[in-house]
Amino acid sequence: MPYHIPVSVTSIICQYLPGRDAHVFMHTLKQLDYLTNIYFGGRDIVNDEIIVTIANNCHMLNTINLSWCYTITDTAIIAIADGCPILNNINLGWCYRITDTAIIALADGCPKINTICLSECNKITDTAIIALADGCPMLKDINLDWCDKLTDTSMISLAKGCHMLKNINIEHCDKLTDTSMISLAKGCHMLANINLTWCDKITDNVII
Repeated sequence: MPYHIPVSVTSIICQYLPGRDAHVFMHTLKQLDYLTNIYFGGRDIVNDEIIVTIANNCHMLNTINLSWCYTITDTAIIAIADGCPILNNINLGWCYRITDTAIIALADGCPKINTICLSECNKITDTAIIALADGCPMLKDINLDWCDKLTDTSMISLAKGCHMLKNINIEHCDKLTDTSMISLAKGCHMLANINLTWCDKITDNVII
């Protein structure tokens, strides 16, 4: 049974996608030229093939939520970076397979990104954050919760390249020190919210 979705649709929330329907759904996506927002959060049936189909056909996409879509890999995100140049909001929380390679591609192909969630993407290193800081100067909101490979180098880069930053979550980024806070304070004057939970190397000296 085909999905009868009007081609004028701009937003889709997909809470349930039976595996047997995935192929039909991909065919439908090829017709949605005006799609700007899609939410796939928590769908384990969402794989690289579906995301590549979106990237190849939905070039007006500006928001995509892939949180908990843990089967996707760098291949999917590289396709998004290549095919969706006006993307400004992407949620990759708990996409455990994503590496620096995907984030570098996003930074290069999607310079308008202002919101990105990388919560629990624990393969991410400073290399990815440096790329984001260099390539996405309009970044306002970044979630790095449990990206525990990150060091002060990441925060220094964000402070230098993302002066519009307003919200940052660095919970459990336990390698960060006072140097990170000093850098953010100097470079991100619009910063309004910061989560430092379990950042036990950051001292009271930079808070008071």
